Amino acid sequence: MPRYFFHVHNVAPHKDQDGEELPDDATAWREATRYAGALLNDLDGKFRPGEEWNMEVADEAGKPIYFISIRSRKMRSRRLSKRPLSWTQQPATPAQPQSTPHTG
Repeated sequence: MPRYFFHVHNVAPHKDQDGEELPDDATAWREATRYAGALLNDLDGKFRPGEEWNMEVADEAGKPIYFISIRSRKMRSRRLSKRPLSWTQQPATPAQPQSTPHTG
């Protein structure tokens, strides 16, 4: 049976030296997703915005077969202003079409 290696790349990288014998690539993918889920569960709130977590599945020759990547980022600032926008900060409003009287 072929041997697959599950390398983790994050703050504390881990290169799998032993690997695991599995029947095929599809089984290696299922094992990778189970392993990734367990590792992410163990992070237990320690994964922070701006961090990245990756897992590479490689074959016996060291050739990458699969790559799982999880990246986090913060989408807004911490401080939300409660002040209303001043007139210079007001968003522009589109011009309203002028109506013309119908003549008939």
